[in-house]
Amino acid sequence: MWQKKIVVSILILTFLLVNSFGKNLIESERLTNKNLLFTDKTNAENPDDSWQFSSSFSSTQGKNNWYYLERFGTQYKSMVWDSINNLWKGSQPLCEIAKGWMHPGVEDAVIAWKAPYTGKISIDGNIQRFTSANKVEFRGDGVRIRIMKNEKLIWPSKGWQTISIKPYIGSYQHPNKKYYYGGCSVRSLLITNVVAGDIIYFDVNKRNNCDYDRTEWLPKISYKDMPWFTTDKMEIVMTPNDLKRIGMHTFDGSFGVVKHGKQDYWWCSEWNGTLHYKLYGPLNNPSKKLIFRKNEKYFWEGLDSLNGHAWLTNIYQDTTTGNLIGFVHYEHVYPDNYRIGLAVSKNGGESFKLLGYILKSEDDEKTNGDIGNMLGTPYLVKNGYIYLYYGDLEGNSHFTKPAVARAPLEQVLRAANDYKLSEWSKYYKGHWSEKGIGGKASQLFDSHLRLHGDAAYSTYTKECVLSGYSQDLPVDGVFLSHSTDGINWANSWLVDNSGSGAICPYITIVNADGSDNAVVGKEFYLYWSFNADWGQEGSTPDGNYGLQTLYRQKIILMDKNSTPIPNH
Repeated sequence: MWQKKIVVSILILTFLLVNSFGKNLIESERLTNKNLLFTDKTNAENPDDSWQFSSSFSSTQGKNNWYYLERFGTQYKSMVWDSINNLWKGSQPLCEIAKGWMHPGVEDAVIAWKAPYTGKISIDGNIQRFTSANKVEFRGDGVRIRIMKNEKLIWPSKGWQTISIKPYIGSYQHPNKKYYYGGCSVRSLLITNVVAGDIIYFDVNKRNNCDYDRTEWLPKISYKDMPWFTTDKMEIVMTPNDLKRIGMHTFDGSFGVVKHGKQDYWWCSEWNGTLHYKLYGPLNNPSKKLIFRKNEKYFWEGLDSLNGHAWLTNIYQDTTTGNLIGFVHYEHVYPDNYRIGLAVSKNGGESFKLLGYILKSEDDEKTNGDIGNMLGTPYLVKNGYIYLYYGDLEGNSHFTKPAVARAPLEQVLRAANDYKLSEWSKYYKGHWSEKGIGGKASQLFDSHLRLHGDAAYSTYTKECVLSGYSQDLPVDGVFLSHSTDGINWANSWLVDNSGSGAICPYITIVNADGSDNAVVGKEFYLYWSFNADWGQEGSTPDGNYGLQTLYRQKIILMDKNSTPIPNH
């Protein structure tokens, strides 16, 4: 009789445990016995499986492999469904998860996903502060975010990714007005191996307080689509206060970067090419030391003979002579408007001598409007040639078509050493037969992808990478593309600026060791900037010339045989 009572007791206990498990599925980071609910399958048996949180959001815990949690220390507790407001609520005030956003309370709000089978997965997702009417809510102090696999941090590589909101006082036109910076969006993109039952946690933390912490995060997980690059933490490396310290208003061109010892020299231009800066500092603090701030007439030699204004947009260092070869973007060049040219410095970049034009559009418009703007000048070095990317005009269009020209590297360097120019050839219909000055050019990709950015050749993947910004597409922002031949490109979004302030179009690529001759290895940093604040009236301070914030994010290139994630 006592044996029957034991059996009945065991059955009752089992029922209670299972029932409790169903009501409160996730109580710790171990979550559950991996073998209890899942059969261990291989990736090859389920090659098309993917999970998109935005379309899989549900009022049922565990449906579509998604769970809705709050975190207490190292413990996770299931939220409760609020059918009136159609969202998940935690036991703490403000701790909520809805279809498009999360909001932490005193403790974290957490989305979790359980791996249904063993394999390699990609995790992709753009994270940004909640926005309304295309403006960042510059209130609160921001949030911290991270991705965990079971008990292990998998993104970022260390600590938390912080999206901070911080105040600063004054722009140049409004020196006593209070503004804010931060709030930028960030893309988390990674690859990891999982076994059946592993748990991926998407964790949003309040930082210092939980006021105004609504965060948009719509992760996607796939066993099939593997990215050709992954990302690490995004960091602020120059604040509006740093710009005020060195007397700079805004970023009006990409950086020219030259490694010097353990740090780097950084050149940049602003105010329509009339002011030029040379800075010295490490990769995480480019403005550590101001070397000079010069008017154009003291920075350029020969500017008057060429008319117009000139921006120094990229630099190649001749490792044999020490000469610095500057790529130059010209505007307002009377009477023809836009050009791409070269300059050379033999005094360490204290000044540059303008050598003349190397590229002129196929259909050169005589106007000072945006029509005809050649943009530029991403460049890379491949197979003994310098490839230079720019915008070429064909007809009376608002956009110039992305195009490429090239020249033998040794000829360019030899001529520049003698203060001369060598000939450049444009790519057109499979050949490099068109002249750089006025020749025809083939369009490489969508003209909405603009080329005020940077490029490099990777010795790791044996591929070219190219970065710029998009304009007038459904989602605008920084793009990163790759190519085996420098002509045929595939693009993928890195970060968008939807609701995160006005993106600055000037992108810079610097190798992870600080060297920059348009050659990178497996890892490099991408630098870009945003206008610091939309301001109380919904416009940036001082228009396009308000103080800005410079960000960087590490890019890790993957095996070039990976299947790319589709564009977003």
